[in-house]
Amino acid sequence: MMHVSMQTSSYIQNICYIWLVAQYLLASISLAWT
Repeated sequence: MMHVSMQTSSYIQNICYIWLVAQYLLASISLAWT
């Protein structure tokens, strides 16, 4: 169970990181187009 829990938390952390990067890229694109 512990192994699965660790994999799940790692997966969630990856999603959070990718989401933050996506937000940053979207903000950069928005500023570039204005």
